[in-house]
Amino acid sequence: MNSFKIGSQAIDLLNELVEEAAAAGIPYFVETHRGRITQDLHRTVDYVHAIPELRLTIDLSHYVLAGEMVDESEQAEPFFDILLNRTSALHARVSNGQQIQVDIGHDAAHPMTTRFMRWWEKGIRSWLQEAQPGDVLPFVAELGPPSYAITMDNYGSEISNRWEQALVLKSLMEEAWHRALRNN
Repeated sequence: MNSFKIGSQAIDLLNELVEEAAAAGIPYFVETHRGRITQDLHRTVDYVHAIPELRLTIDLSHYVLAGEMVDESEQAEPFFDILLNRTSALHARVSNGQQIQVDIGHDAAHPMTTRFMRWWEKGIRSWLQEAQPGDVLPFVAELGPPSYAITMDNYGSEISNRWEQALVLKSLMEEAWHRALRNN
Protein backbone atom coordinates (compact mmCIF):
# COMPACT_ATOMS: atom_id res chain seq x y z
CA MET A 1 0.00 0.00 0.00
CA ASN A 2 1.37 3.36 -0.89
CA SER A 3 1.68 6.32 1.43
CA PHE A 4 -1.46 8.04 0.13
CA LYS A 5 -3.80 5.64 1.90
CA ILE A 6 -4.17 7.32 5.29
CA GLY A 7 -6.53 7.75 8.22
CA SER A 8 -9.59 5.55 8.48
CA GLN A 9 -8.99 4.08 5.00
CA ALA A 10 -5.58 2.82 6.08
CA ILE A 11 -6.86 1.56 9.42
CA ASP A 12 -9.76 -0.27 7.73
CA LEU A 13 -7.43 -1.87 5.19
CA LEU A 14 -4.87 -2.93 7.79
CA ASN A 15 -7.61 -4.29 10.04
CA GLU A 16 -9.04 -6.33 7.15
CA LEU A 17 -5.60 -7.75 6.39
CA VAL A 18 -5.03 -8.66 10.04
CA GLU A 19 -8.44 -10.37 10.16
CA GLU A 20 -7.84 -12.27 6.89
CA ALA A 21 -4.46 -13.52 8.10
CA ALA A 22 -5.98 -14.61 11.43
CA ALA A 23 -8.80 -16.44 9.62
CA ALA A 24 -6.21 -18.21 7.44
CA GLY A 25 -4.09 -19.03 10.48
CA ILE A 26 -0.95 -17.31 9.20
CA PRO A 27 1.20 -14.66 10.87
CA TYR A 28 0.96 -11.21 9.36
CA PHE A 29 3.48 -8.46 10.01
CA VAL A 30 3.29 -5.01 8.42
CA GLU A 31 6.68 -3.61 7.47
CA THR A 32 7.58 -0.08 8.50
CA HIS A 33 8.90 1.62 5.37
CA ARG A 34 9.17 5.00 3.66
CA GLY A 35 6.80 5.56 0.77
CA ARG A 36 4.30 3.00 2.08
CA ILE A 37 1.27 2.99 4.33
CA THR A 38 3.59 2.96 7.37
CA GLN A 39 5.94 5.70 6.13
CA ASP A 40 5.02 8.16 8.82
CA LEU A 41 5.99 7.53 12.43
CA HIS A 42 2.92 9.33 13.79
CA ARG A 43 0.48 7.54 11.49
CA THR A 44 1.99 4.14 12.24
CA VAL A 45 1.59 4.76 15.96
CA ASP A 46 -2.06 5.66 15.27
CA TYR A 47 -2.49 2.36 13.38
CA VAL A 48 -1.02 0.41 16.28
CA HIS A 49 -3.36 2.16 18.73
CA ALA A 50 -6.38 1.49 16.49
CA ILE A 51 -5.59 -2.18 15.78
CA PRO A 52 -4.53 -4.12 18.90
CA GLU A 53 -3.58 -7.21 16.86
CA LEU A 54 -1.34 -5.33 14.41
CA ARG A 55 2.20 -6.72 14.46
CA LEU A 56 5.17 -5.09 12.77
CA THR A 57 8.34 -5.86 10.92
CA ILE A 58 10.38 -2.99 12.32
CA ASP A 59 12.84 -1.06 10.17
CA LEU A 60 13.51 2.07 12.18
CA SER A 61 16.09 3.28 9.67
CA HIS A 62 13.21 4.58 7.54
CA TYR A 63 11.89 6.73 10.38
CA VAL A 64 15.38 7.97 11.26
CA LEU A 65 15.89 8.97 7.63
CA ALA A 66 12.43 10.44 7.06
CA GLY A 67 12.70 12.45 10.28
CA GLU A 68 16.31 13.43 9.56
CA MET A 69 17.17 12.32 13.09
CA VAL A 70 20.86 13.17 13.03
CA ASP A 71 21.05 14.04 16.70
CA GLU A 72 19.67 12.17 19.68
CA SER A 73 15.94 12.83 19.49
CA GLU A 74 14.25 12.27 22.82
CA GLN A 75 10.94 13.19 21.19
CA ALA A 76 11.04 10.08 18.98
CA GLU A 77 11.71 7.62 21.81
CA PRO A 78 8.10 7.25 23.06
CA PHE A 79 6.92 6.66 19.48
CA PHE A 80 9.64 4.06 18.89
CA ASP A 81 8.74 2.38 22.19
CA ILE A 82 5.12 1.99 21.06
CA LEU A 83 6.18 0.42 17.77
CA LEU A 84 8.86 -1.75 19.37
CA ASN A 85 6.17 -3.20 21.65
CA ARG A 86 4.59 -4.63 18.48
CA THR A 87 7.79 -6.16 17.11
CA SER A 88 7.41 -9.48 15.34
CA ALA A 89 10.43 -9.13 13.02
CA LEU A 90 13.43 -6.81 12.79
CA HIS A 91 15.19 -5.37 9.79
CA ALA A 92 18.72 -4.31 10.55
CA ARG A 93 20.61 -1.51 9.01
CA VAL A 94 21.85 1.73 10.48
CA SER A 95 20.74 5.09 9.13
CA ASN A 96 22.32 8.39 10.04
CA GLY A 97 19.31 10.59 9.33
CA GLN A 98 20.69 11.57 5.93
CA GLN A 99 21.16 8.17 4.26
CA ILE A 100 19.06 5.02 4.56
CA GLN A 101 22.09 2.83 5.23
CA VAL A 102 25.57 3.79 6.26
CA ASP A 103 28.83 1.88 6.42
CA ILE A 104 29.12 1.10 10.11
CA GLY A 105 32.65 -0.24 9.72
CA HIS A 106 34.20 -3.54 10.74
CA ASP A 107 34.05 -2.57 14.41
CA ALA A 108 30.54 -1.04 14.32
CA ALA A 109 32.02 2.30 15.34
CA HIS A 110 29.41 4.51 13.65
CA PRO A 111 27.85 6.89 16.21
CA MET A 112 24.30 5.79 15.34
CA THR A 113 25.05 2.13 16.08
CA THR A 114 24.48 2.60 19.81
CA ARG A 115 21.00 4.00 19.24
CA PHE A 116 20.00 1.18 16.90
CA MET A 117 21.37 -1.41 19.31
CA ARG A 118 19.26 0.08 22.10
CA TRP A 119 16.14 -0.02 19.89
CA TRP A 120 16.77 -3.58 18.72
CA GLU A 121 17.24 -4.72 22.31
CA LYS A 122 13.92 -3.06 23.29
CA GLY A 123 12.17 -4.80 20.41
CA ILE A 124 13.65 -8.16 21.35
CA ARG A 125 12.69 -7.74 25.02
CA SER A 126 9.13 -6.91 24.02
CA TRP A 127 8.97 -9.89 21.68
CA LEU A 128 10.36 -12.21 24.35
CA GLN A 129 7.59 -11.21 26.76
CA GLU A 130 4.97 -12.59 24.36
CA ALA A 131 6.93 -15.38 22.68
CA GLN A 132 5.66 -18.93 22.95
CA PRO A 133 7.81 -22.06 22.72
CA GLY A 134 8.85 -22.53 19.11
CA ASP A 135 8.30 -18.90 18.12
CA VAL A 136 10.96 -17.31 15.92
CA LEU A 137 11.96 -13.66 15.77
CA PRO A 138 13.02 -13.04 12.16
CA PHE A 139 16.02 -10.76 11.81
CA VAL A 140 17.06 -9.55 8.38
CA ALA A 141 20.25 -7.63 7.70
CA GLU A 142 18.60 -5.55 5.02
CA LEU A 143 21.35 -3.94 3.00
CA GLY A 144 20.22 -2.87 -0.41
CA PRO A 145 22.26 -2.56 -3.59
CA PRO A 146 22.97 0.76 -5.30
CA SER A 147 21.18 3.15 -5.06
CA TYR A 148 20.37 2.13 -1.47
CA ALA A 149 24.00 1.32 -0.85
CA ILE A 150 26.44 4.16 -0.46
CA THR A 151 28.31 4.66 -3.70
CA MET A 152 31.35 6.65 -4.71
CA ASP A 153 30.23 7.62 -8.17
CA ASN A 154 27.38 7.51 -10.66
CA TYR A 155 28.40 4.01 -11.75
CA GLY A 156 27.37 2.35 -8.51
CA SER A 157 30.81 1.60 -7.05
CA GLU A 158 30.05 0.80 -3.44
CA ILE A 159 32.31 2.02 -0.63
CA SER A 160 31.49 -0.90 1.66
CA ASN A 161 31.14 -4.63 1.34
CA ARG A 162 27.53 -5.62 2.00
CA TRP A 163 28.51 -9.15 3.07
CA GLU A 164 30.95 -7.81 5.67
CA GLN A 165 28.32 -5.30 6.83
CA ALA A 166 25.75 -8.10 7.14
CA LEU A 167 28.17 -10.06 9.34
CA VAL A 168 28.70 -6.99 11.54
CA LEU A 169 24.93 -6.57 11.85
CA LYS A 170 24.55 -10.26 12.71
CA SER A 171 27.11 -9.85 15.46
CA LEU A 172 25.36 -6.73 16.76
CA MET A 173 22.00 -8.49 16.77
CA GLU A 174 23.46 -11.43 18.68
CA GLU A 175 24.79 -8.97 21.25
CA ALA A 176 21.39 -7.22 21.46
CA TRP A 177 19.72 -10.64 21.85
CA HIS A 178 21.98 -11.63 24.74
CA ARG A 179 21.51 -8.28 26.46
CA ALA A 180 17.73 -8.58 26.06
CA LEU A 181 17.79 -12.04 27.61
CA ARG A 182 19.79 -10.75 30.59
CA ASN A 183 17.53 -7.72 31.06
CA ASN A 184 14.17 -9.40 30.48
